[in-house]
Amino acid sequence: MTNPALLVEVLNPSTEDYDQGEKLRHYQQIPSLEAVVFVSQSERMVSVVRRTPSGWLRAEHRDAFELEHTGTIAVTELYP
Repeated sequence: MTNPALLVEVLNPSTEDYDQGEKLRHYQQIPSLEAVVFVSQSERMVSVVRRTPSGWLRAEHRDAFELEHTGTIAVTELYP
């Protein structure tokens, strides 16, 4: 894939520190990337990391979150 605006990653408990650390720093080097969504497997929670004019901002969501390209997504829609 070239020039992604959004990446979604389902976290594996054994690699989530790496995924949200070093791997995220690599993702943040992609010029077109606007947001990274991390979906937890250990709890019903989504972390959204967004590019802003002043840098990257992380927010955790347990109810719903909004993405520019998709609108509002209920966290419960992501879990069985």
